[in-house]
Amino acid sequence: MYPIFKKELKNFFYNLEGYLVIIILFGITSSILWLIPSELNVFENNLASLYPLFKISPILLILLMPSVSMKMISSENLENTMILLLSKPIEIWKIIFGKYLACCLIGLISFFPTTLFIVTIYFLGEPIGNYDLGSLIGSYIGLAIIIATFSAIGIFCSTLSRNNVTSLILTCFLLVCFLFGFNIIFKQFDLELFSYLCMTNHYESISRGVIDSRDLIYFISLNLVFLFFSIKKLSYDNFQLKNNRI
Repeated sequence: MYPIFKKELKNFFYNLEGYLVIIILFGITSSILWLIPSELNVFENNLASLYPLFKISPILLILLMPSVSMKMISSENLENTMILLLSKPIEIWKIIFGKYLACCLIGLISFFPTTLFIVTIYFLGEPIGNYDLGSLIGSYIGLAIIIATFSAIGIFCSTLSRNNVTSLILTCFLLVCFLFGFNIIFKQFDLELFSYLCMTNHYESISRGVIDSRDLIYFISLNLVFLFFSIKKLSYDNFQLKNNRI
């Protein structure tokens, strides 16, 4: 599992595009929080809080995580390197988890530069250092959890197609459904199930610093379900490959 994890990290960070993604992401978040006049601008709010950052993070992750995860499996299939990988004495779940963990770490590293904003709001507070540390920690925990969930969904979509663009579109579609789609359906039909399935509700709860077991169960379940589907899909592909050889 570790060699696969290491390989995916190298593929991302040994190319210029990996660093460009991080720089562009940091530039977008910096502009929204400090430069562009809006309700998300920290100076406009006169509030020493990074809540606007975590409010827009799911939207930014819809752009980031699908582009990271789309290549994890589909590129292996496209380049026929998956055949070589499956021929090695490594269990399929280790392949999936290695790529999943790499995807999670890439997402976390991409948002790591935003920790510089903590220093800024520390000095902006009146008096200096007057900010809600508990809420800030909860927000970063929520960010880490949603990055992991987006990674699991992206890995699964990557197993469904040999085409990177198709994997990208499928991932974006599912993420939009979980973030906004179920909430729209809930407002139309007032069914509590769709409210529970809406990822935004659970994410916002954790981002406020409230660690509720129901939210944790939701995210853990979602991760396990999509990782399970990914393992089953790759196992099926491996079974088909063996049958074709016979």
